[in-house]
Amino acid sequence: MQTIDRHDFDKATADAAAERIAKEVLDLRERIETDRATVARLLELSLDEAGHLAATDPAAAWLDTYVAFGRAMQAGCALFLLTTGSGRVEFRIEDEVRHSTAGPIDGADLSAWTTATYLSIVCRERQRTAALAEVDLDSLRTTTDEYPRRWAGVLRTYCNRGEGLIDQLLDAMQATEPESLREIDPQRALKLDFPVMELFYRLTQRDADGFNESLAKALELHKEYWSARPGDPRGAIALGPLAVACLARQSRIWVEVESAYLPNILLTADRVGEVTL
Repeated sequence: MQTIDRHDFDKATADAAAERIAKEVLDLRERIETDRATVARLLELSLDEAGHLAATDPAAAWLDTYVAFGRAMQAGCALFLLTTGSGRVEFRIEDEVRHSTAGPIDGADLSAWTTATYLSIVCRERQRTAALAEVDLDSLRTTTDEYPRRWAGVLRTYCNRGEGLIDQLLDAMQATEPESLREIDPQRALKLDFPVMELFYRLTQRDADGFNESLAKALELHKEYWSARPGDPRGAIALGPLAVACLARQSRIWVEVESAYLPNILLTADRVGEVTL
């Protein structure tokens, strides 16, 4: 078993930030039925809260950490229910069934769709993953760079068991080359996004040794990227690699890399079914 250490966090600062966010989340939950746009903000805040909590709870063993992560998943899926549905739409936020009027929301872009898909995979919410895979990706706003749309298409094809997966994946990987980028930071493409695609490729080939080598490499690059941004809670959990590692476990590929970037409770689905999402 290979171990990838996580970069350092100021735990006191992270705890204070998580407490502050929890108060804002309560306010958003009260407004969500009258202002559907708050669901996009709830997704972002819940991701931040989960990251701050994971800074001092690396296994995601605390119920609060799991609830924040699960709420991010709920908000991400609700975001696309609201933007693709009609009339009054029903969705869950934590343990409550909520309703809001369908319509456009600024935050419902391609990046949010990819994040929501990762979250639903980690939470083993297959019905929600399937619902996300029905979203028309061409209707979602994104950057002028091509690879985010191609990568989202790969995930959609995989979830729908469609054809041409490998060709789509190779096209997405090629589109991360620096000369192909106009808006996205090449360092982000190199250290965060391409490694997830490479890891996914190893999964499709059922290459267990190659998968674990790529997973370790992806986490090292994640660490390198976020070490330069030490206060950002999004660096606490390597969401993309975690999602693909969860798919690997479901495909009976043994994950032989351990890291706080891959919280064990989320990786092993130990709380799935314990908390209703």
